[in-house]
Amino acid sequence: STFQARAHSAASACREGGPPRAGMADGVVREVGIGGRDGDGGGAQVRLHVYDLDNFTGRLLNGASSWPRAANCGLFHCGVEVYGWEYCFQYYYDAWETDGLTGVQQHRPRQNDLFQYRESVDLGCTALSRGEVHTTMQELRDAWPSNSYHLISHNCVDFAEEVTGKLRVQPVPRWVAGAGRTAFNATALRGVVNAAWWLVVWAMILTSRELASPEELARNSG
Repeated sequence: STFQARAHSAASACREGGPPRAGMADGVVREVGIGGRDGDGGGAQVRLHVYDLDNFTGRLLNGASSWPRAANCGLFHCGVEVYGWEYCFQYYYDAWETDGLTGVQQHRPRQNDLFQYRESVDLGCTALSRGEVHTTMQELRDAWPSNSYHLISHNCVDFAEEVTGKLRVQPVPRWVAGAGRTAFNATALRGVVNAAWWLVVWAMILTSRELASPEELARNSG
């Protein structure tokens, strides 16, 4: 098929080094829409970049030789790199009542300043062109609003899994899903975590209302 031919071409390009990676100077997280509409051709290497949430989780839960990680109980953030940009999904503590604000962000690879970079996983090569990836990410931008984020059922790992599926590369390793997936798969624990998460969300909503200006409150209620 045409896609199989392109996939073979992409694999060849990756073996030869693939397209150059973008510089690492700018780590600012920003909305999708500023990268890679010009240029074409498949063969881009795809990488999953994995982050610790903080020093505590990094030391106690996420080490390569730690038992929580081995038991799929680590706590990670992750993003997918393709064509020189890393894409991830996140929420905003003050935007739970704001519809239409995307949670899909892009930034320079391994440069998400909200977390602590740990390691990267090569996922193979995508046969999609730069333009096709741009179109895909725009579609995901609309489909993943920030206020749809959920700690265990609609998070950065779920987003990465959808992205890698659309890029037709290797899946996200099981250990990256960690404690969130473990909690989701355990029926009793899922209910407890779900209730606790919505309490946290409600607390964020109340806090953001207290800090919001009258004009912002009027916009959200309208």
